[in-house]
Amino acid sequence: MEVHHHPHLHHQVKPWKEYLLEGFMIFIAVSMGFIAESIREHQVLNHKKEQNLTSIIIDLKKDSVELQKKIIEYSQSHLIFNKLSNFSFMYHQNKLNEDAYIDSVINQIDRLTFGSSFYQNNSSYKNTISNGSFSNINSSEAKIKLSEYYEAFSTQLADNNLILDQIEEWYTANVFFRRYYNLTKGGRRMESYVMNNKVAVEETENSVAMRNYYIKNREFRMPLLSNKFIIDNEKVNFRCIIYLSLLEKFVTKNKELIALLSEKEKSHL
Repeated sequence: MEVHHHPHLHHQVKPWKEYLLEGFMIFIAVSMGFIAESIREHQVLNHKKEQNLTSIIIDLKKDSVELQKKIIEYSQSHLIFNKLSNFSFMYHQNKLNEDAYIDSVINQIDRLTFGSSFYQNNSSYKNTISNGSFSNINSSEAKIKLSEYYEAFSTQLADNNLILDQIEEWYTANVFFRRYYNLTKGGRRMESYVMNNKVAVEETENSVAMRNYYIKNREFRMPLLSNKFIIDNEKVNFRCIIYLSLLEKFVTKNKELIALLSEKEKSHL
C-alpha cells in the first residue's frame, strides 16, 4: 500500500527569538500610534488655547474702551451732582433766587448720563473654561489674574450694577431719575424729527412754551425746592463715587491683564 506523506505535519517550528521580535515590532507600532495621537491632541489643545487667549485679549481691549467711556460719564456726573448740591445749598441760604435756582438745576440735570452700567466681555473666558483650555495654561500668575478679573471683580461689579438698577432703594439712579430727572425733562422739552434717516432734536417755539409752563407750575418746582432734593442728590452722588472707584480699579486690573497675557502669548503661555 502506498503511503501518503503530509508536508504540513513536518513544518519547522520558528525559533522563539522570531516570536519575540514580531511581538516587539507590534508593541513599537502600537506605541508609536499612541504617541502620534497624543502629539496631535496636544497640538489641538495648544491651538485652542492660543485662539482663546487671543480672543480674551480682544475682549479685554474692548473692556478697556468701555471702561474709559464709563469713567468719563461717571466723572462728569459726579461734578454735576456736586453743582446740584451747591445750587440747592445756595438757594436755601438765600444766596440764589428761586427762578435762577430752578433754571440752573434743569440745565445741570439735563446733562446727566449717570446710571448705565458697565458689563464685561467674558464670552471668551467662559469658552476657555468650558472647553478645558484654562487648565492647559501653564502660567499660574495668568490663571490667578484671569480668575480674579472674571470671577472676583465680576461678582463685585454685578452687585453694584444691581444696586444701580434697583427700583426702590433710596441711593439708586432709578429713584433719583424718576423723582427729578424725568420731571425736569418736561421743563427741558425738545421736539424730535427725522432728517436724512437720523433723528434730529431741537427746541421749537412750542417746546419753549411747554418749558415755560413747566417752570411756572408749582407741582413741578416743589420737589426741586424741597430740602429732600439735596439729601437725595448727595446719596446718589455717593453711589456714583463708589461706582467710579470700582471702574478705576477695573482699569488697573484690565491693563495688568492685557500686558501679562500679551507677553505670555508671545511665549505661548
